[in-house]
Amino acid sequence: MDIQAIRRARLRRLIDERFNGKQTDLLAACNQNQGEISGLLSGKRVFGEKKARTLEDELHLGRGYFDRQSDKPVATLTEDQLKLLDLVERMDPKAREKWLALGESLPSVNTSSSVADTISAPSSELTKPERRMRPDKGPKARAQGYGMGETIRSGDLLPDDYFTEKRKKDGNSI
Repeated sequence: MDIQAIRRARLRRLIDERFNGKQTDLLAACNQNQGEISGLLSGKRVFGEKKARTLEDELHLGRGYFDRQSDKPVATLTEDQLKLLDLVERMDPKAREKWLALGESLPSVNTSSSVADTISAPSSELTKPERRMRPDKGPKARAQGYGMGETIRSGDLLPDDYFTEKRKKDGNSI
């Protein structure tokens, strides 16, 4: 069974199970027109990668939903995890190795609490970056990193207020 046939079968099954067999209910849940969905189901339209991902996003299905033959649970990545994966894949290979090695030495965080002081690292390793608020962009922070290449630049949005910095012997940030 080719990938397009799998996607058509998964779409039919989705309509039957989640939308009680009604294409109109599916259309109300996503931003597609009747001809597009009918064409996908009949095979007259190509059910490609882009269309599959668009429908998965619009219907809040996991990435790759239309590509799987079975309904066995598959771990899916969150948007943040996908962004991190994309950043790592774009890094220079040598910088990636150094960055991954650094990640192995990062302090662990107590995930049962959202309090920042549960990080088990010396407070000298943690710094709170300067915050600048812009209504359209959210908090901003200056970031400097060793081996980060063009991945993170000064002024880029960071996922958290706290990050670990390595210090040179003279005390300046790397």
